[in-house]
This record gives sequence, C-alpha cells and structure tokens, in this order.
Amino acid sequence: SIGAHSTGKNLQRYNQNLMAFCPSSGAAWEQLISRTHRPGQVSDTVYFEVPQHTTELRNAFRKAREDARYIEKTMGQEQKLRLATITF
Repeated sequence: SIGAHSTGKNLQRYNQNLMAFCPSSGAAWEQLISRTHRPGQVSDTVYFEVPQHTTELRNAFRKAREDARYIEKTMGQEQKLRLATITF
C-alpha cells in the first residue's frame, strides 16, 4: 500500500509492481515509482501493471499523467511517470 511503503522503505530489489488500484495524483505516482526505480536497482527496467478495465481507472491514470506533466512544468522536477513507456 502507499501508506505502508511511503517512507523509509527501499524496494529496489524488486522490478515488478502490481497495482490494485490507480492513483489519480502525479505526486502519488512519483512516490510509488521511486520506491523501486532508484539507485541500487539492479534491473534496467521497472514494471508497473495498472488496472485499466473501467472508464474510472483509465480516467484516473490519464489525470495522473496530466498532473505529473503539470508538476514537471511548474516545479521543474522531472517526473518518473513522464519518463515511462506506457503500453495498453
């Protein structure tokens, strides 16, 4: 869960993540991706499987991507979600 793994946990020994839901916040995604995509990650690629089987989940992911773009433009901080290769 985001709450259980938001602070002080380095999960870089893993490279595959299964999301049970799709946060609509770009900041939440930055935190989630950063748990495994960080210095010490031995894999070249980190994967996230994200549920997209309903309109609400697709819209949440779209909003998160827009939010990440906004954060990047206004704060000047590169967002990991914006670096992602997204396949459907």
